[in-house]
Amino acid sequence: MVFPSPACVTCKRRRVKCDTTRPSCGQCHKASRHCTWESNTETGLPFRSENAFAQGKPRRPWKRPANESRRDITAAATPSTLIARTLTIPVETHAFNYFVQSFTVWPNEMPDIGQDYLTYALAHYDRARPDSSLHLAVSAFSLASFGRARRVSRALEAAHGFYARSITTTQKELSELADENLDHLVVATLLMSQYENTMYGAERESNQDIASATPDEVGSRFWKKICHYEGTMGLLRMRQQRGLQNLPLYRAVRRPVLRACILRGKVVPDWLQDGSQYGEEGPALDLDLLMIRVAALRCASLKIFRDENPDPLSPCKEVEYATMEAQNLETALTLWPHDLPEEWKFSAISTESSMPSKTNFADTNYVHSYTTHGHAAVWIRYLAVCLIVSSIHMRLLSISSHSKPQRPAFTTQLEACQERIDLLAAHMCRSVPFFFSSRNATDPKDEIMLKFATLLTWPLTVAISIEAIPLAQKQWLQRRLKSVAVVLADGVIQSAAEKDAFKF
Repeated sequence: MVFPSPACVTCKRRRVKCDTTRPSCGQCHKASRHCTWESNTETGLPFRSENAFAQGKPRRPWKRPANESRRDITAAATPSTLIARTLTIPVETHAFNYFVQSFTVWPNEMPDIGQDYLTYALAHYDRARPDSSLHLAVSAFSLASFGRARRVSRALEAAHGFYARSITTTQKELSELADENLDHLVVATLLMSQYENTMYGAERESNQDIASATPDEVGSRFWKKICHYEGTMGLLRMRQQRGLQNLPLYRAVRRPVLRACILRGKVVPDWLQDGSQYGEEGPALDLDLLMIRVAALRCASLKIFRDENPDPLSPCKEVEYATMEAQNLETALTLWPHDLPEEWKFSAISTESSMPSKTNFADTNYVHSYTTHGHAAVWIRYLAVCLIVSSIHMRLLSISSHSKPQRPAFTTQLEACQERIDLLAAHMCRSVPFFFSSRNATDPKDEIMLKFATLLTWPLTVAISIEAIPLAQKQWLQRRLKSVAVVLADGVIQSAAEKDAFKF
């Protein structure tokens, strides 16, 4: 704040001390000068205007020197000089954002029954070291999926480098395995498997190899190409031997391992069969136990179907045992939905009026609606398991009918199996549209969110591999699997959908 001087204007100009005597100060009276004051006429308070001091003297306008050439300012103002250069974002950042938005499902978006290991990938990614196998595997898979989906060649080139480094780092971490690295290694191993499916899956099988093999051999050999599941099971076994507490991550990891065992015709190891140790409970645990039995049935049936010189007149005990187990499994699977909670059940929605209806789900005018995508995924997987059992049962009955043609019961049982397969296929065709943008099963322009597309890969692959499914429904499911494969940029799934290489 500025405090004005009480001196008169005459003394301030002369720069002499003023005694502030009014109306004429002592200095002005002694020198006989006119004494003037800056004052408010109403209040008599001294006032000093600071505007003149703040403004200062006005500057003279600038003139260009005569010897300086005049430049054309308009011509020099090019876009490169007027617009600031934008920041260049690395392709790794684009790929990671694509991975988070497309593949990561947060726990609040999906109930536990529908979650997989990617739900917990980011949490472990944040806790891992930047040079760990998990960080490198996430970078490799995100670059591969982003590069194939968006056709960015430099992303694919960068993915190769990150994958090679992740393999080397994984081998090093396995040689010096610590408890705190087990979780990161499990997620990294599964991510490397998805990377290989994305980058190399389409080239793994040749048409010549497929033509020279029986359907069951193709199926077992085809799904044997899904790498790293043995490594994942080994890490799960090691974790159990060390007595470490099971986390929700391992419940989500164990589920795809069980499905892979079914597809590959492998018996689930004893130490992996108890789902309650991993937190499974209720209907999920009941279905889990049935899937373990289905894996054992498929393993036994593959040995029967691969017999090059079967004796049709004397069916072996293995055929009778497998047939009985298939019948028991069909009964158990039929009873599984009866005691489900209300949130697990579905409703039939008309594609014309969008009103709930109790019409049979085989009606093409109706689709199924579920509480969440997680519940829908469990239902479709359940239908796929039922299709596997009915298909195996039908083939076993065909083998037995050759040795006992006099028994008409085989014909009745074969017809019942075919009817059951038709009904299950219709049920699946009514359920799949729930994942797409349009709930109309006949709409060819359906789109599916990438994070939900992974929930359909296993059941759709199983469905199109069942030879007894009606052709129209099989072709419709095959088109849906192709759409899922394109969205996921997964070469293995695309090969299964286009080459029709996998059979039960």
